[in-house]
Amino acid sequence: MRHASKRKTGNWLAFIAGAFAFSAVVASVPAQVMAAYPEKPIKVIVGWSAGGGADTFVRTVGKYTEKYLGAAFQPVYKKGGGGTVALNELTKNFDPDGYTIAIGIIPHQVIPTQLSDVGYKLSDLRWLATFAKVPNGVYVRHDSPYQTMKQLIAAAKAAPGKLKAALPDPRSGNTVFFNTWLSLSKIDIAPLYYGGGSKMLKAMLGKEVDMMITNANWAIRKPDDTHLLGLAADKRFALVPKVQTFHELGIDLEDFSVRTFVASAKVPGDRVKVLVEGLRKRSARIQPSRRTWRKSA
Repeated sequence: MRHASKRKTGNWLAFIAGAFAFSAVVASVPAQVMAAYPEKPIKVIVGWSAGGGADTFVRTVGKYTEKYLGAAFQPVYKKGGGGTVALNELTKNFDPDGYTIAIGIIPHQVIPTQLSDVGYKLSDLRWLATFAKVPNGVYVRHDSPYQTMKQLIAAAKAAPGKLKAALPDPRSGNTVFFNTWLSLSKIDIAPLYYGGGSKMLKAMLGKEVDMMITNANWAIRKPDDTHLLGLAADKRFALVPKVQTFHELGIDLEDFSVRTFVASAKVPGDRVKVLVEGLRKRSARIQPSRRTWRKSA
């Protein structure tokens, strides 16, 4: 049986599937209704620190939005709660006029809605477009004494609880992945939480922790500083083809982050149609590459 952090993903999979049905609905909105939108830059709420993977993603997409959407992106940082602060801000404190959207990372910002009735619900959000499905993995420093997954696991077994791992938030998808990996490998590693990728990287390079648990982003942006021991993917990731999958390493685990954009469910349908069409044009025509990822750092 294949173990994965996808075990309780029925709700967020339904969330993605619902987007396709919504696309059919907005397609019927008359073109003349949308002629005046957008007339100014669009704010994008980022739920993590500047310089991290989410911020890099927004800035990378933002290089092309004037061409495909007709408006520039302006990042606004509302960090905290593994991205939940940002989506609460989007749904509660910004006008639903189409001039404020947010980055959505699945499952990070879906998990809290399944654990508590406090804060936003999935029904408060409107899915716009998916840009990337990025596998998660285990990193160490380039000069770490653990240069293979086998060495790391052996060290963790020799000293249970001694090694430390950087993670973004206790309720993030990274934490679900981390705990599943520990269980399958029968090891004990202490988690420390930093709120976002840039702080996790700083902690690892500064030797506060022995490893960090995050996606393939940093292997592309910081290849001289980091060493990616393995990715929990179904096959090798095209942008880092030398990195082995967990399956190849004897660990039956797949895990990934899906990077999307979301709007408030209260945004008028004609404006959502503009956002959907513009973002999906960019997604379809600009394919990611190592150069694109590294230039956006």
